[in-house]
Amino acid sequence: NADASTTGESALISMNNHWIANVATSITPLLEPDVTRPDPCVESTTAEETSPCSTAAEQAAAEQYCAALNGAIDSPYHNCFDDVDPAQLFEDCVFDHCADPSMACDTLQLYEEECQAAGELDFTSVVDACGVCNGDGTSCWPSCHALGDPHYSTFDGMRYNWQGQCEYVFATDCRRMGDPHAFEVQVRNSRRRPAPARQVTVTIAAAVRLPTSAGASHVLQMFPTAAQHTLNGNPLQPMLPYLDMYGNTITAGPRGHLIVYVGAVGARIEWLGNGIRVKYNASNPNNLLGHTCGLCGNADASVDGEGALVAMNGHWLANPGTNIPPLLVALPTRPATCTESTLPAETNPCTTRSAFAAASRYCGILLDEAGPYAACIPFVNASALYEDCIYDHCADPGLACAQLQAYEDECQAVRVVGMGTVQDACGVCFGDGSSCQPTCYASGDPHYKSFDGVRYDWQGQCEYVLASDCRSGSRVDGATANAFEVQVRNSRRRPLPGRQVTATVAVAVRLPMDTTSGDALGMGVSTARSILQLYRTPSQNTLGGAPLSPMLPYFDLFGNEITQSGRQFRVRVGSVGATVLWSSSSTVRVTLDGSSPLLNNTCGLCADANTVSADDAALSQMHNHWIAN
Repeated sequence: NADASTTGESALISMNNHWIANVATSITPLLEPDVTRPDPCVESTTAEETSPCSTAAEQAAAEQYCAALNGAIDSPYHNCFDDVDPAQLFEDCVFDHCADPSMACDTLQLYEEECQAAGELDFTSVVDACGVCNGDGTSCWPSCHALGDPHYSTFDGMRYNWQGQCEYVFATDCRRMGDPHAFEVQVRNSRRRPAPARQVTVTIAAAVRLPTSAGASHVLQMFPTAAQHTLNGNPLQPMLPYLDMYGNTITAGPRGHLIVYVGAVGARIEWLGNGIRVKYNASNPNNLLGHTCGLCGNADASVDGEGALVAMNGHWLANPGTNIPPLLVALPTRPATCTESTLPAETNPCTTRSAFAAASRYCGILLDEAGPYAACIPFVNASALYEDCIYDHCADPGLACAQLQAYEDECQAVRVVGMGTVQDACGVCFGDGSSCQPTCYASGDPHYKSFDGVRYDWQGQCEYVLASDCRSGSRVDGATANAFEVQVRNSRRRPLPGRQVTATVAVAVRLPMDTTSGDALGMGVSTARSILQLYRTPSQNTLGGAPLSPMLPYFDLFGNEITQSGRQFRVRVGSVGATVLWSSSSTVRVTLDGSSPLLNNTCGLCADANTVSADDAALSQMHNHWIAN
């Protein structure tokens, strides 16, 4: 009865027959009748199962599966044990595993949810992105990628290297071979360096054909920088985030990266600037599992014959006048008809000890059990990516970051919690975030740095606009209800008489959402729905007034993404090219993409991001103008 007391609770809940819903009782069933059982339903007289583990072997297997809940110090849930006692759920998990192994995962998921509800997030999840316990994230989204110079991994997990220098079918719908409007992904490789005796190439561009109505399609072309991307030959940037009635979506990430979803076949394409990843959704009724072909293989859950399929390199070559026309615009620097090089592929670019030593230092973080990836190492084997990283660093150090990024992506796919990162806000490995994007922050008590690099201290104790979209129509001394904005709440840090010391204790972000285009995700889009509130205690965080934790990781069709790593929250606002990081302590950081429309169009305590620092002091110190009341 939820009266905050367990006294008499057993008597209430054991009135089982009182709560039975039958046609002939005062409790009308809400579910449609089940034709496989009598109506009205009557209880069984069979004794309930008390211990379904009928053998010692079944008991041992169940205890091993449920070991994360056994209270041991080496459990991935160890940090949560003081907040949520796992004993009862361990018993439930063992019971379920013996009764039906497929049910036991639900108990592990339930414990993780209870930990999150208790505010404890520093634990390692055993549930992958597909909801499979102890899985690798590929059961529902098999993935294929080309990274580095390039290293390939097919949908079925076969890894290989190939130094082609032309354009190729990466993945396509083989049920519609020859159809000029079928789903297809093509990649363009180019020689990375003009070594006289060896061939080293890299993926420099990709194209996706997006099916629309019968007999029609769109073509998306993707290049290393955001300004180069096109859709049907037109600049893509002004159209982002893109959504059409056929289930095709395109959203932006940092450094010109793109995420493309093709709803007709359940394909997700991630363009990484110098690499590409394609994933297929197994739950899509028109999925391509077993019906795809190209350099990614056939996604039939078997590597048998995979080598022969992907080695048909010439068959997947895209050239004008052939049965595979190129989707990418022609390069003036190469012949209209591309031919393969006769040079042997580079097999070992680490030609000196110093080159190998430098590569080992850079890539060794993948195997470092005391490094930022320590939480993931027990769950995702990094050995293959480590080898690729060494190769790439020796061939061209600029390529090696892709392998570290790939490892972080694989760790996120299996929902590892508490893992660090080596990428800065620009996606640069071991960078400081300044390579491509202006950054503003408030930290400590608080210390500020504007987008243009001016540092100042100010002990305000109210709520303020830190950064806002100040373009005409977005904010004219008062933002519209749908414009991007970040506000901060400062509070007195300690009540010292005659002294003012404050700190940032909470952050709010308004996420732009197109409320005129319909509720495409059933999200109940409204002004309130777009407000994200972040506090020092993560369990208090809300989105649209509802608890945030159950929604994570969050993304929508408007280019907004919210993810969590340890206690840090990352908010990506793709429509304006902005990223907000909140430490759950006292530091908030706002970063703008190099192509963000907010450059020279933002205002607040972070000033205007116009690359001129001389005017920042006057703009940022209009404290009362930026107060939120």
